[in-house]
Parts: sequence; structure tokens; C-alpha cells
Amino acid sequence: MEGGDILEKERISVIGAAAVCDYIYEVNKLPGPGDIVEIIREHPEPVWGGCAPNIAVGIKNLTRTTPELFYPVGYDYKDSGLENYWKDKGLNCENVTKVENCRSGYAHMYMQKDGKTICLGYAGAARCGKADAKARLGEWVVIAPVLNGYTEEYLKRGIEEKKSCIVTGICSRELIPYLPDVKAVIINQHEADYLMRHLGFCREEQLAAYVDGGLLFITNGEKGSKVYEKGRMTQVPVVTGNQIIDFTGAGDAYTSGVVSALAVWGMEPVLAGYVGAANASFVLETIGGQTNLPEFAQLIERLEQTYPETAQKIKGKRG
Repeated sequence: MEGGDILEKERISVIGAAAVCDYIYEVNKLPGPGDIVEIIREHPEPVWGGCAPNIAVGIKNLTRTTPELFYPVGYDYKDSGLENYWKDKGLNCENVTKVENCRSGYAHMYMQKDGKTICLGYAGAARCGKADAKARLGEWVVIAPVLNGYTEEYLKRGIEEKKSCIVTGICSRELIPYLPDVKAVIINQHEADYLMRHLGFCREEQLAAYVDGGLLFITNGEKGSKVYEKGRMTQVPVVTGNQIIDFTGAGDAYTSGVVSALAVWGMEPVLAGYVGAANASFVLETIGGQTNLPEFAQLIERLEQTYPETAQKIKGKRG
């Protein structure tokens, strides 16, 4: 029996409050104050996105688990096709929060060739949504990508209820008091530097030790990622795909890979980092954060091309 089948009932709550779709533009350079920049290429149709939905869809693709999505949406939720889209992707939408007096949030993403981006987001329902006091959280709780009234309430509840809480993509001083009570943090290098600066830390090992579970994953583009576990750091290299078209959602794909490995398959953190890196390599190949997410067999096939021993370990752990 496969590991995904064994732990199919594992409940994972993925919680966010941001955009539901992305308008993506490629520019010759990111603007500074007063700059006028050229849009090299636009993608006129928005793609479904949002960090928490990206993560939830990624988990569903890799595992047989059905993630529970907690997310504020506006009056356009049903007519936009988003409700049917999320359900078709296999998400449990019972805890989606419907806000009737504003539209769902959206984002305009501007990206230069090296992957650096500027995101201009309209929060919409994400700013107005209220956490449901009666909602039940899963044993694993993933919070992304902002800490606001909606996500913070669920994070507090997850900590109080002794859930395995993971925070990802959050760059905020308001997150700092919660770090000693979460199991893992998954962030990029910029976000790690920000948190260390506000904590007065000069080494990443200090940040890892500050997290209750001692697990810290730091992604850094083409340099790969670093996995800190109980004071020890292991470098995880990038996994090479076929091409790089769009960086949107790559960090979310890394997160969904890590969460799948930790929560569903019970893998050790370094192997989870490889799963995350391989998962992200697929998202880079097309436009949008949900359009090219792999299934487990595809992920293993790619890992076998570059890191065959690691691929075999991951297959063995999954069962």
C-alpha cells in the first residue's frame, strides 16, 4: 500500500488571505521611483493563484490527501468559476469564507528576466474576511502568505490546540512572537534576513533555534535551499527542469512539496527539501503557480535524472 493511501485521512488546513488570481507581466527592468519601464510581454488573461491555493493544489497533486482551504473570497466567487475550479482541483472548500460586499483579491505581478518581481495586490475580501469560530482545524496547519486578522486568528487557534503549525512566505514583525510555537518555517532569503534583523540575530542557526520545532527552510533561487534541523544545516541544490518561463508560485510549490513530505509521508526534513525543490522545478516551466504541478511519479522521474540515490530514498519512505 502506498504512503499516500496509508495517511489519506491526514487533515491539512491551508490558510491564507490574499489574491485569488494573478495578472502577470514581464518587464525589461523593475522600476525605481519615477521610472517608466517597458512591458516586454503581457499575459492578458489572469491565472488562478494566491499562495495558499497554490500550496493546497500542490499538496493535492502530490498526495491522495484532500487539503482544507481556508480563504476569504468575494461576491464574484461563484460566477467567476473559482468555486468550481477549486473543487475540480480536489480541494475541500467548506471553510472558504464568503464576503458579500467586495470582490475577491487579485495581484499584478511584474517580473524581470532574473526572476525578481514586484507584486501590486488588491486585498479585497482578504482584508474583510473574518475567521470562523466554529471551524475545525486539521492536525497540520499551514499559514501563508500574510499575517492579518484572518490568518492570525487561525494561527493562534492552531497553536492553542497544539497543532503542527507551519508558516511560509510571511515577512512581518508581527510573526515573531509566534515563532517559538510553530513546527516549521519556510521562507526565502529576503524574508529570513528580515526576521533576523528584527530579532537581532546575526546567524541563521539562531533563527532556526528560535522556532519551536527547530525546522527552518530557506530558499534562495538558483542557489537552492538550506534546511536547518536541530542546529544542523544541509544544503539542498536546485532540481533542473526543462526550461524557465515564469517564477510565479515557485516558492509555493516548494512549500507544497515540503508539507506533503513532512505531513503526509513522514519524511525527514532534508528529503522534504528535495521534494520541494523538484516540485518547484515544474512550476517554473509555465505561466502561473498552478498550471504545471506534478504528480508524485513525475516528480520522482525528474529526481532520478539528477539525484537517483535521493529519489530512491524518497520512494522508499513513501512506500
